[in-house]
Amino acid sequence: MSEAFAGVVLTGGRSERMGRDKALLVIDGEAMAARVARALMDAGATEVLCVGGDVEGLRALGLQAVVDDHLDAGPLGGLLTGMARGAEPITVVTPCDLVAPSAASFRSLVRALAGGGADALAALPVVGGRWRPLPAALRSAAGPLLAEAFAEGERAVHRAMECLEFVAVDVGALTDADAPEDLPGRR
Repeated sequence: MSEAFAGVVLTGGRSERMGRDKALLVIDGEAMAARVARALMDAGATEVLCVGGDVEGLRALGLQAVVDDHLDAGPLGGLLTGMARGAEPITVVTPCDLVAPSAASFRSLVRALAGGGADALAALPVVGGRWRPLPAALRSAAGPLLAEAFAEGERAVHRAMECLEFVAVDVGALTDADAPEDLPGRR
């Protein structure tokens, strides 16, 4: 892949419906955050940063992790924290709770953004005929626009993404786990 990109895993959610920290929840012998970080690295990310949550617990897993600069401001705050620390022209931002994170899906987002023309600032996945705000491949130029929306009080990632020119791409299934019944083997 010709486009260099960094990865950001959002690990700061409260996990209220799950009842415990999703980032550290083990599936098939590996913490969810580590599974997502590995898929990003397998996709070609030059670095992967986890933002928010149990930073020490994530570091104990061998992950690079930082405190969210925007505590309790939701995933948009974590996205901005991660993008501000990235050194690549593209950042793939993803939640930590993907049940089956796929390197191919992350690569598809980056390819779609790279091929989406100069005006495209984001590549967003299409699931069930509708675009989703995360995971997303974002050009660094999207950061100031998202930060402006955040400064104006926006906290919802999907509404903030609406201010960006984006390409939508089918990257396959992106099942996440919000509650215990969403986990493999518990349906």
